[in-house]
Amino acid sequence: MQRLTPHEFRAVARHLGYRRADLAEAWGVTPPRVTQVINDPERPLHWDQALWGLPPKRTAAKIFARRLALVSSLTRSDPEDSDRDNNGSASAADTDAQRDEYAVEPGDVWVVRESPGDHLPENCRGEVLRITPGRDGFDVTFRFENGETDTYSLQYLLSFECFLSDTGLKAR
Repeated sequence: MQRLTPHEFRAVARHLGYRRADLAEAWGVTPPRVTQVINDPERPLHWDQALWGLPPKRTAAKIFARRLALVSSLTRSDPEDSDRDNNGSASAADTDAQRDEYAVEPGDVWVVRESPGDHLPENCRGEVLRITPGRDGFDVTFRFENGETDTYSLQYLLSFECFLSDTGLKAR
């Protein structure tokens, strides 16, 4: 992998909406250290990868909330999870908190990354219509621009197998 030039590094950061102070906060270093990193044409590649890994600043809070929720869902089967009742299912309070922590809201726009079939072509956009309690937490119902309506579990939407991605946009 080829390193970004200092000019390219600044351009990518600007495109994503980050200032040096923002990068310093995100990476746990000082703004002068970020300046050193940016200006070093021989910087270790992990700095370029860290920059590329940042979501656009305007959607960062929502994306980070979803990432934390994914981690939470991946670790829910941990027997030491104290938020579970005796039979291993989530309590009502836990389920309400789960819905809030995922930050999926009606009006969010998602896009088909990889077509699951002819009914939903790649790059087709869908709007979140509603979020309802489901068998495994919450179900999210989408209306797609081609007229299709489908419902998916929130757990599936947050999984790596999901063919949909949040665009960070809201429907008008």
